Amino acid sequence: QAAFQAPAPSKTLKGALARFDGSVARAAQALAALPDAALDDALPTTDGTASVARRYLLTVPAFHLAYHWGQLCLMQTMWGDEANHILDDDSPYAARYAAAAARA
Repeated sequence: QAAFQAPAPSKTLKGALARFDGSVARAAQALAALPDAALDDALPTTDGTASVARRYLLTVPAFHLAYHWGQLCLMQTMWGDEANHILDDDSPYAARYAAAAARA
């Protein structure tokens, strides 16, 4: 089983978004390949003193992304920009969020 490799840094927003989308797609593909029963597997911690359910560990990336989103929002606000740019018409995510909002 190969370790997950983080994408190389990008110097443009377009490049960063492409790498982000690629990472999410690879993670989703790996999750889809797991049998449902594997979600309840107990995985040992790196020091071997405890174990953690795989199901719990799979929540960590979502929290991690939310944490960084908050950092970006704070920096943006500190620079005086209080708009939510993910909803801008030219955002590659605008249609995705609009569709999710319509379903809610």
